[in-house]
Amino acid sequence: MVAENYFKFGEVQMKYVIFGIRAFLTGCADKTDVGINNDIQAYTTGIRNAIIKVFEDLDSYHGRRCMLRLALNSDGSLNDVRSEGGDPALCEAAIAAVKEADLPEPPNERVYYLFQNVPLDFKP
Repeated sequence: MVAENYFKFGEVQMKYVIFGIRAFLTGCADKTDVGINNDIQAYTTGIRNAIIKVFEDLDSYHGRRCMLRLALNSDGSLNDVRSEGGDPALCEAAIAAVKEADLPEPPNERVYYLFQNVPLDFKP
């Protein structure tokens, strides 16, 4: 299974990150500001890749789901992660992976503002 199919931020599936994140954040950014949309796409991909890189045996959780809430600091470091429901085993493994991941720093303050407290729908 392709790694890009594993995540949703909010209700936006990662494989549709360009279209979905732009639609989701339309009210948050100037519609003419293509730069912020590119920054959002790149940052979302960076978070996804950092978590997948350290997640052990991801495919064994296929068909399960866990909703996490990430609280990030302005330097990209993790302030908090908690489960908001889902498969207990997947949630435990996903929390461990998020804590171990070297999450990227947001490219700018606007992206940080949008991602400082973000839901993550984890669905291998």
